[in-house]
Amino acid sequence: MYRSALRVVLAGSVAAALPLATTGCQFIGKSSSSPSSGAVPVDPERARETLGRAEKARAAGKLYEARQLLADAGRYADDAVRADIDKLAAELDAVEAEALVAPVLAAAQKGDCQLALGQTARAHDRAHGTMSAIIRKATEAPLRSCLEAALAKPDGKTLVRRLLDKARSEELLGAAAFGAVADAVTKLVVDEVMTELRPLLEARKWSEAKGRIDDLVARDKIGRRERQKLLAELQAGLVGQVVARAKEAPGKEKVGSASPEAVLAEVDALIAEGGWRAADGSGEGAPWPEELRLARRALAVWIECRELKCKTSTPRRLWTFGAVGLQPATEPSAAERKLAHGTPLWQIADTKGWALVLEGAEAQVSSRGFAELAGRAAGWVRTGEVKTDDTRRLLPPGEALVGLRVWGPLRKGEANLELGTVVSADETNATVRRLADHQEVTVPRATLHFGLVDPGTRVLAQCKGALAEDPGRIEAVIETGDDPMVHVACLDVGGAPTGGTRNGPLGGLRNKAEWLDR
Repeated sequence: MYRSALRVVLAGSVAAALPLATTGCQFIGKSSSSPSSGAVPVDPERARETLGRAEKARAAGKLYEARQLLADAGRYADDAVRADIDKLAAELDAVEAEALVAPVLAAAQKGDCQLALGQTARAHDRAHGTMSAIIRKATEAPLRSCLEAALAKPDGKTLVRRLLDKARSEELLGAAAFGAVADAVTKLVVDEVMTELRPLLEARKWSEAKGRIDDLVARDKIGRRERQKLLAELQAGLVGQVVARAKEAPGKEKVGSASPEAVLAEVDALIAEGGWRAADGSGEGAPWPEELRLARRALAVWIECRELKCKTSTPRRLWTFGAVGLQPATEPSAAERKLAHGTPLWQIADTKGWALVLEGAEAQVSSRGFAELAGRAAGWVRTGEVKTDDTRRLLPPGEALVGLRVWGPLRKGEANLELGTVVSADETNATVRRLADHQEVTVPRATLHFGLVDPGTRVLAQCKGALAEDPGRIEAVIETGDDPMVHVACLDVGGAPTGGTRNGPLGGLRNKAEWLDR
């Protein structure tokens, strides 16, 4: 049965392999020379005669001699003769591959899968040219059939699992066949073990169930794949209990007779039984499910919050005012990180001049309670450094002003404002680099306005001439490094579009203080 199938495979492989045969043949590859190299003169007649002798050797079964003659013919061949050399080389590959595959098929037919895999490894080790591809096509289906048949035999699961665990099994079987057999083995083993584990899982005897899994691994009754599947079954049941328990405590002083600290210790003990990775992501095992991570963190945040005597509250919107330090929610000793000016936040608790906040601007936060939100808490900020009004278009205090684009009176004797970038600032003054000519000027901090240039911003533009300052409206800004460009729609004195437009450098615009936010 296998032999007839093999011949079909080999017949197709010869034709497919022809373009690769010359470079793949070990003898031709070692001795042939390019006709253009000048090392050996092209002699098509001699090449053709040598090829004929190679064909006779092939017909007589003298494969080694045929290879040598092909190598000699290749030294003198032109393109026409070389095509025939390639064809004969592919035929030799197919014949040699058939001989190497024969013991594989014989062993597979007898059901000796271990021997069949060993013979397959030997065949690949001896292959050259196009032979490996031919061998793989010829052996993949028989090897898979052998292993699948073995699974139905007593102790077949153990044998097949051990064969799959060998270093070269996936290479020899091919990824698709290996994956299919591995999945079949895993399912059989897991289904069998689960008949014993299921009562333990239903009774929430997690430690006993995990101990049983570990014992099966130690006795080599299950392998890595089966262990992962069984742990996943255990974890699926355990995570629901852990999350439910963890969610009981946030916002409460007691959970039954237990304190939140006691609940956290209980939760951590349950997590340890589940075989997940460590909380920091290190170690083996599956990573924590997101719902488990959030529930456990919410409990830890609440415990820290209680230590600080915090008060929970309905979520309310905040924005940072200046560069604001954020203290970690559950690690008070860890270094703070900086939040940029104008960062949107949600406050969910506060204590003694500090607010526990979430980062982000999601509107749905306002309808959720502390227990649901605490797992996402970013940390603590000082209440004096945040505002309940949107600060994103307000100038920040202190050194947070440095680096921002501003409108300001940057030319002596000119009331209108122009754009620049703050390069230094103190509580009284700021030094601003004009966008128009990159000159630096120092002006009172109180005279500056946020550098708003969004589409729709009202400005003064040179719509009627180089020196005129006419009303306009920004349509688009193209940021091009130090010299941004702007497209402005011109307006009449009443604010209606005139139909005119103006393109030019952003630094050429002017503005009025009364049109801008501070």
